[in-house]
Amino acid sequence: MSQPSDILFEKMRAVVEAPGYPLLQHYKQDFYQHDRQTLQETYAPGMSYLWVVRAHGTDLEPLHIDRRASERALVALNQCAEARSYVVSEAGVREVTRQQAKERLAKFDYEVRDGFVMKNGTVNLGFIEVNCMPGRGQRKTTVHYHSAQARDSLSERDLVALNRIAVGQAIVQAQSLFVPCLDVTYNGESIAAPKRRLEALCEA
Repeated sequence: MSQPSDILFEKMRAVVEAPGYPLLQHYKQDFYQHDRQTLQETYAPGMSYLWVVRAHGTDLEPLHIDRRASERALVALNQCAEARSYVVSEAGVREVTRQQAKERLAKFDYEVRDGFVMKNGTVNLGFIEVNCMPGRGQRKTTVHYHSAQARDSLSERDLVALNRIAVGQAIVQAQSLFVPCLDVTYNGESIAAPKRRLEALCEA
């Protein structure tokens, strides 16, 4: 049975493989490899993405979660005047104007405020602690959330958000874009995405 992320990918494929579609003429691995991987590793019920398609590549970023992701999507949007932007969600793939894309990129359901991750402005998901450790040639990090809430109270989307926020905070604390994030825990329980993905997020 197809996974929800596979169904979304096929809907996106129908856009770029439509006869006469003028974009994505080069760097097609952005779509067929990287965008597909993003869907597989970040999809959760209720998740939506901004998908930017250019003549030379694509960029797919989760919406309303991570300021770094929104900044990357905004750069992709501004790289090419002919770029098209789409909102990808359980409802399908819908093209939006450049202004609509920017408005969506400016809205966040999760924010770090005084060291706490807040959801929808009022729900405290926990205090974030970043530990930086010396390593051979570069520092390494682990990120720990401390919360009065139980791990079981988190939604799949919450877990995606906490992982991505953890990587962003690790980068800030280590002052390096290339710092590996080795683990993410919530009240002592690992919630980390696969190690290779955490490291890739740090390097993005």
